Amino acid sequence: MRLKKVAGKIPEKALVKFDPLQRYLTEISQYKLLTREEERELGIRVQEQGDKDAAYHLVTSNLRLVVKIALEFQRVWMQNL
Repeated sequence: MRLKKVAGKIPEKALVKFDPLQRYLTEISQYKLLTREEERELGIRVQEQGDKDAAYHLVTSNLRLVVKIALEFQRVWMQNL
């Protein structure tokens, strides 16, 4: 009975398990996906002008794809154990 009283005083957020992967996925979801044309234009700017901002934009906009490929690789690898 005493545990219920103590547990009732703890903020609900304190009981949430921290999941680094979920946090990262939430963070990278804030970067908008590029259209084919935007990606092409950024690639040209990187290649021809060495534009570091364009390179950063290309990389961050494709992080979800990187995670998807990594998770698929992990799934296939685990099946082959």
